[in-house]
Amino acid sequence: MTGRAWWVIAALAIAIVAGTSVWLRCEATPPMVTAPEALTIGRSSQALRIAAADPRSGVRRLEVRIRHAGGERLLHEEDDPGNLLTGGLIRPEVPPVDVTLDPKALQLPEGDGFVVVEARDWSWAGFLSGNQTQLEIPFSVDLTPPKLSIESGLTYVKRAGSAAVAYRLDGPAALDGVRV
Repeated sequence: MTGRAWWVIAALAIAIVAGTSVWLRCEATPPMVTAPEALTIGRSSQALRIAAADPRSGVRRLEVRIRHAGGERLLHEEDDPGNLLTGGLIRPEVPPVDVTLDPKALQLPEGDGFVVVEARDWSWAGFLSGNQTQLEIPFSVDLTPPKLSIESGLTYVKRAGSAAVAYRLDGPAALDGVRV
């Protein structure tokens, strides 16, 4: 074999290795995001736990925003310190993120909205921008307490006696009862 043939074989081997690694880094699987399906927010704050993972190329960015009648606001953003060459070798999943949804601090009016979670990976797909997963979690803000009306009228109870109270709520409630 001549020297030129060796150069051609070496160039082909390098091209095959480079092509294989580019093909592997251009994977098309978007990151996986784990979060609740829906939320109801009352007067007290509520914690929202979000986890993102991409075992093939790693999570590059995680962003959590709230979209409501009052506009859109960024709640959390986290960038991975990796790079396009190492990607998922550094950290394939982001530790779970706890976001507190406090209606008073966020100045949320009553009504419906969405928590928007976006995760992007270190894939070379999309001209090195990576694959993206966007998840919209619907929520409703209910700040009005239920109204209670007594149905049984006036009741007199003697000492060591018993009594019954009938009441009605103006709408469905997660928990109701009488505490004495």
